[in-house]
Amino acid sequence: VSDSQSVALCWGDYGSDVRAFAPRGRPPARAGLDVGRSLSFNTLGCSSIVKIAAGSSHCVALASHGAVFAWGDNRFGQCGVGRTVASLSEPVLVSGLRNKGVIGVNCGSVNSAFWGGGMYICGAQHTDVATYLPARVPMPANLGRVDCCVVGDRFFVVRTTSGDLFSWGANGYGQLGIGHRKPAEGPHRIVRPTPSGEAWVDVCIGSTHVAAVTSGASVFVWGGFDVRLAAARGSRRATLASAPAVPLVAPTMVVPRWEGQDNAHVVRVLAGLREVIVALRNGEVWRFSSASKEVASTGVDVLEPVL
Repeated sequence: VSDSQSVALCWGDYGSDVRAFAPRGRPPARAGLDVGRSLSFNTLGCSSIVKIAAGSSHCVALASHGAVFAWGDNRFGQCGVGRTVASLSEPVLVSGLRNKGVIGVNCGSVNSAFWGGGMYICGAQHTDVATYLPARVPMPANLGRVDCCVVGDRFFVVRTTSGDLFSWGANGYGQLGIGHRKPAEGPHRIVRPTPSGEAWVDVCIGSTHVAAVTSGASVFVWGGFDVRLAAARGSRRATLASAPAVPLVAPTMVVPRWEGQDNAHVVRVLAGLREVIVALRNGEVWRFSSASKEVASTGVDVLEPVL
């Protein structure tokens, strides 16, 4: 996003709607952009864009005054503008979120989330029923406002200002972290796993797994790490080709092998397609994936990261 004006730069795979990113007046030679194409929001009465989120083939943008815009693939309703158009070649105002006090936006592969004055979602749901207009999700009372929402493939994880996590949607890999693999229709609270009940301070989503950090800097992970996909990408892991995905249906603590080092406080976690990255204050970065999961002799799951 440009700092000086309401212009967004887009590049990469065109996805389902080539027109959305093709240079004007010239059809693309291939479905992708090596350099950014600018999208202007000035004609939409927007003074500045403060946040952009991207899904598999769609994007949403949040303006400083709370307006939300969307463009790209809309076959599952992920743009939140109704079902009359399958794709949007330019940013369009999501009128269903007007005056809703939106302060944050995020995207999954085929769904979107918006929060502020309330929690709203649109797009493909775990029931395979599409929500074409933003629908409000009733959040539990007395547990703070929605502070952030991370969006996976047909599932959502929300952190509130009280330090709690709530999840709902698809759960075939245990990615909701609620102790089973059944889908959830509405927000379910993810139990704080530490005896002292430390608050959750950071959360991120991978393909079918979730990682989160507590206020005491402990890292937890749950959901599925698809080792079959990892095996297909490199001969070094070829022996894992027939291994099933690892289901962790509740938050499981990562072994903090960085403990005892100087300034080794966890400052951020990031999730990729098959792995989780842990960044420390001392500048070190640790990575772990399904390939680094071991089962101790006691039968307790142990996740051991490598530097």
